[in-house]
Order: sequence, then C-alpha cells, then structure tokens
Amino acid sequence: MRFRLLPLGLLLAVCAFAGTTGPTPAPWKPKHPAAPVAPAGIPGKVPTMTINGVPDTGQFLPDTSWLVRVAGRVTTVGDFVRQYNAAYPPDRPGQDSLGRVAFLQIIINHDVLGLTARGLNLTLDFTDRATMRETEERALSDVYFQRMVLDSVHVADAEVDQVAQQLGIEARFRHAVFADRAGAERARQGLLSGKLKWHDVAVRQGPASGDLGPDGDLGWVQRAKIDMDHAVPMFRIGVGGTTEVFRTSAGYEVAQMLEQRKIPAPSVRLLRNSVRRNMRDYYAGIRSDRIQDQIGRRIGIAYDTASVNFLASHFKPPMQVSEGATGSTVEINQEVPELSPDDTSRVLATWQGGGRFSIGQFMHWFMSMSPLMRPNVSFPDAVTAQVKSLVMEPYRAVDARQIGLDRDPLVVSRVENKREQLLVERMYQDSVASKVSVSREERLAYYNEHKRDFVTYAAVDFAAIYRHNKAGADSLLQAIKAGAKAADILAADSLRGEQTGAMHHQVASEKGSFYKILFEELRPGQATVVGPDRSGVFVVIQLLAFDPGHQLSFEESQGYVDESLQNLNSEKLLNALLDRLRKRYTIAWRPEQVMLIRLLEMHD
Repeated sequence: MRFRLLPLGLLLAVCAFAGTTGPTPAPWKPKHPAAPVAPAGIPGKVPTMTINGVPDTGQFLPDTSWLVRVAGRVTTVGDFVRQYNAAYPPDRPGQDSLGRVAFLQIIINHDVLGLTARGLNLTLDFTDRATMRETEERALSDVYFQRMVLDSVHVADAEVDQVAQQLGIEARFRHAVFADRAGAERARQGLLSGKLKWHDVAVRQGPASGDLGPDGDLGWVQRAKIDMDHAVPMFRIGVGGTTEVFRTSAGYEVAQMLEQRKIPAPSVRLLRNSVRRNMRDYYAGIRSDRIQDQIGRRIGIAYDTASVNFLASHFKPPMQVSEGATGSTVEINQEVPELSPDDTSRVLATWQGGGRFSIGQFMHWFMSMSPLMRPNVSFPDAVTAQVKSLVMEPYRAVDARQIGLDRDPLVVSRVENKREQLLVERMYQDSVASKVSVSREERLAYYNEHKRDFVTYAAVDFAAIYRHNKAGADSLLQAIKAGAKAADILAADSLRGEQTGAMHHQVASEKGSFYKILFEELRPGQATVVGPDRSGVFVVIQLLAFDPGHQLSFEESQGYVDESLQNLNSEKLLNALLDRLRKRYTIAWRPEQVMLIRLLEMHD
C-alpha cells in the first residue's frame, strides 16, 4: 500500500545535522575483519572524475561556499552534502536541480523552525533530558575516538608506496592459528630457534579455515584479496620470513612466506588514496582495540563465551549477494531472531561493580537500528566486539570529560543540535499535532476517493532447495513433478544432517533474486531449476501458493486512512506555520548554484 509521507520526518532528520561545521567524527566502531577488496583502476588508464556524469574540471563549488543564510545561520556546500547524505534515502528529494532546490528549502524551513523553537524558552521533559544525556555520552565517545585514534594515525608516503608495490606480487604462505597470544608466542620462538618444525605446530593446532594443504598451507595469496589483518603482517616479511604474532577474527596467528612471484600490477598512482585510506583504517583499528583493552582491564570485563556463541548462531549475515541471469542482487536480511525470555536473560558480559550486559540488551540495541545499518553479528568475534563497544561507551565518555572533550566544538555542536531537534519536536507537537483531528466522515470520504491504494501486495509461498550439481537438481525437479513434496524432501535432507534449503513467504514489494520466476513465470505447484551461481550451486524453486492481493474494506483500512489524513492535515498546518515564521527572518539562498554541488563521485 502507498501512503503520503509527511515531510516533517525529513525536516527533523536534517535538524540533527544542520548548523554543524567541519567534519563530523565517525562513531566509535569496534574492529571487524575486513572484507577482501580487489584493487581498483585499470593499469595505464587515467581516470576521469565525473560528478553526475559531468567531468570535474574545477567548476564545482568548494565546501566552504555558502548556499543558505537564515538570519545569522549559514549552510555551506559541505553542510549541504553531509545533510543530504545523512537523510533517509526514500524520503529525500532527487539529485536533479529540482530535488536539490527542494532540499535547500527543507534546510531553510528547518533553520526557521530551529531558530523559532530556541526563542520560545520551551522546557525539556524527563524523557528529553534522558535523551540529551545519551546524546552527550555518544558524542563524547565518538569525539574521543576522533581525537585519540583518528587524529593520531598517520601513514607515511613511503609505506603507501611499499604497499602499492606489494600488489604486484603474490606469495605462498603457511600459518598456524592459536587460541591465545601466549601460546602463539611460544610456538613462534620455537620455530625461530629450530626447536619446533611447522609440521609439529600444524598437527598440534589442527587445520584452520582456509588451509589448502599440510602444515597450514594457504596456497598462493594476493595482497589485495585478503583482509588487512592478514595482509599487513604477512606481506611485510620476505621469502622464508616469519611474522610477528598477529590477531585476526580466527584468533592469534603466525605465518611464514614460502615463495613469491610477480603478477600484473595496477597503477600505483591510481591506488595511492585507497591504499592510504585502508592503512589508516587498519592502524585506527589497532589503536582503538588497544584503548578498548585498556578500559576492559580497568573495569575487569569478562565475556561469557557460551552465551556469545549462542547469540551469534541465531543471526544471519545482514545482506546476501546472489548472482542471477540479470546480474548481482543484494538482499537485505531484515529478520531478527526470536528468543525466549530465558534466552534474552542470558548474560554476555560482566564487569566490576555488578555490571551486566544481557542478550536482551543486545537485541534492543540491534533492533533500534535500520536494517541497512545493522552490522554482521553472525560470528562470535563480531558479537564480542559489539558488546565491548556498547559496554565501554560510558567509560570512554568519562575519559573524554576528564581530558576536557566536553568543551570540544564537535561535542558542543552535536549536543546543541540534538537539543534544537527536541525543541522543534516540542513546538511542532504544541503548534501542529495537537490541533489535528479527523472525523469518521472525512475518513470514509478519503477511503472512497483513494480506494485503489488500499490493497494488499501479492504474495507467494515457495520452496528453495539447493543441489551442488545439475544432475542432482534435475533429479530433484523430476521428483517434484512426479508428486514429491518439498517439505518431505527438506525433512529427509535434514535427517541426513544436511540443511539444503527452506520454505519461504515473500511479498511482491520485497523483490528478491527469484521475483520474476515467482510472480511472473511459475504457477502454484510448478517448479524450475535456477543456476548455477558462481559457486556452481543450483537451486530448485517450487511455487507452493500465490495470493494476488485483495481490496481492504473501510474497516480494515481505517488506521491507514486516519494516518494519511493526519499527515495531510498536519502538513497543511505546518506549511501555514512556516509561511508565518519565515517573515520574521532575513533569508538569502543560491538555488542557481545547486548543480555546482559535488554530490556524487564516480570513476569512469
């Protein structure tokens, strides 16, 4: 169903960012294993930087150029870009000239509301004050990360050149993974002294993920195709060299380079910025881990491994990329595990003074985020990293206050912006929302006028069963056509210890990898084979049931109708309020400059 959206939500979202100057600090992020990144750029080709398809020849406005002035409040090009990128994508206007001008108007309206709300001397209630405390604590923690981590990380040009040159080689390694640093250090010293052989260490530790052969052999490895936790220590050594002990998501590792060979290398000049950025992130991760560990020792934090493993096992990755006939499809996983009260009461971490962090608290934090922003917590180290960051946030804030960061302009700006947002919400509630009412007659008239909008989406129930070769998939397809039930096939696979698929319910609005097959090609009971994907896997899809959607009655639609009318009436009152308030302020803006804003960057 489609409903009209009140622009106030976007106004209030902009409120959280307007008025800021300079870069916004990145929130404190626990260190995660980086995904493999392939080198960008084509050797020998000089990229043309384009902004919305227009070659950048220096004509775009600098970030410091002003776009809007409302009384004494100024919005620069840099502010515009940050606010636009921070706005919820489905609600923000388009990137064409009309959309950019519309966003400028939203910024003007926000400034008018913010300046007015500040002048009314409104008081914040208990809930608002609690929100302000949380905002200040979060701002202190984030700026602490900015000042203590990011600002202290510098990557020298010589190191950038060295890393870029390493992209022109691949090497063969062997490694061993240990549960603790002490054991890894003892093994490394034994290997260096000759008292231990790699075979002895490998047998003792057992095979690790990624091992291709005996003695922990990893095979041939390219630097650009492994995460930074492995790439930095492993490619610093030469042939025959042994790394220092380094920490990864798998544990503590030691590696040795067996041999190396040259491969075609991308242009160093093209990669300098990305290499510097990746190295900076790597060193920032190490430094942030060191600070977190110091705080952890100070408060005596301890993690319940069983509870951490239990929680991680109930999550799936937040997104999945699948390959289809038309290319790659990214599916966002919006599912959240359903846990019993006994499960949510399990403790993930404890610390001095009776501190406890439970699975229930973790789930509350996780569900408070948009699905697009949720981290991958499908493996134990990721859960531990997030718990560590959440538990230690107030302690980072305390440390930040002790060194005077509560007076840092970035902290002051974020706290004041949040206060203004709350004041605007309070003013809106008093001046607009409290004056809106909708009668039954209005709801009925609106329903009859927009009846076609109040219908359910089409939906399907289907089975997806995977096989590792075409023969297996074809055999399964024939069995289904002969009358075998998908549920029985999945149950039989499960009894053999194999999870080969699942039954699914999908609504047409969700799209997905099999949308065209399910909603346009198959009929209930029919099945087909899809694949193979990049891994050589085939999937047998059977459509079990199809619901074309139906018209909702007035009684079923009343809640939606009332919401739509509330939004429409609120929008009218809000616009009338803005018309009156704008007359109080001197407003200057430069809509003719909007297409000179560097809003989107691409490499050809």
